[in-house]
Amino acid sequence: MYGQMNEFFSFMSYWLFHIGLNLLKFFNIVKITVFNNCNYLYNNVDFVKTNVDSIMRFFYDIKKKIVKHRVELFDDTWTGLTYIKNGVYEENNYVIPEYNNLDDPSEMSRLTYNFNGSYKFAQNTLSKEIPEYLVLLKSHHFWLSRICNNKIHDYDISLRTTPKYFLSVEYSHPSMENKINIEIDPLLYLDQNELFSSIFVLRCLEYQPLPYVFDSDYKLHIMDNEIKIFDLGSNEYIKLNEYGYTIINKDSTISTTDEEDKTIFNKLNRALKKIINIDDEDDYEIFEDELMK
Repeated sequence: MYGQMNEFFSFMSYWLFHIGLNLLKFFNIVKITVFNNCNYLYNNVDFVKTNVDSIMRFFYDIKKKIVKHRVELFDDTWTGLTYIKNGVYEENNYVIPEYNNLDDPSEMSRLTYNFNGSYKFAQNTLSKEIPEYLVLLKSHHFWLSRICNNKIHDYDISLRTTPKYFLSVEYSHPSMENKINIEIDPLLYLDQNELFSSIFVLRCLEYQPLPYVFDSDYKLHIMDNEIKIFDLGSNEYIKLNEYGYTIINKDSTISTTDEEDKTIFNKLNRALKKIINIDDEDDYEIFEDELMK
């Protein structure tokens, strides 16, 4: 009798497991199919897109009124400036048309024009009241982030992605009991992007719900993708590249890096790209010129 009951329960467990597994597969297929069809309708039928956007914007406006912290713009594509004026956080953003095909030279020209406009405006309005700007341009494909101050007079637009270098970023302050987790949007992981300046950090705090204290005494506790843990102060920020990241101290004209060998590799790689097809020995002076940059 015991053996028959055990066999019966084993039989039922087997079939319930397979029924549950098949139901899970079925609902997953339904979910993917519905998502793909809805996505297709949204992107290809103007009536659907218009009405969905109207509904989402309605809920977005309600959320902005309910929550006490700032909320990211509803529109996917925008550019603007973030800054601190007389100790008060400020930002000026405006919506721009989407970039649908960045392989098209005209689209890249428009991107350069839009970002250059924000950057040049920041350069021309630097003052004692606003000694530094954070210049941003966000799309649904990428997010440019650059610092503009009296020591930085140029920038490089790059849409090359980098590894996600940072596993965790926590904000702490001597006057706060608890740390605040800083979320980094994956779209920010681009070559030449500049993260974790004091304005960048303050912006992150403004867009999250927890109370905070902010001044030059704060610290960021960061763990990178190689499980290296380090602190970043208010006078430091990080510049990303394809082979690592550089920690830059604003009080010094010299950049400090944790990956100096990778920086040297970048120089060699850039120089080699220029001489790889050169036959004349005299032209190999280009190699030395590149290394000296």
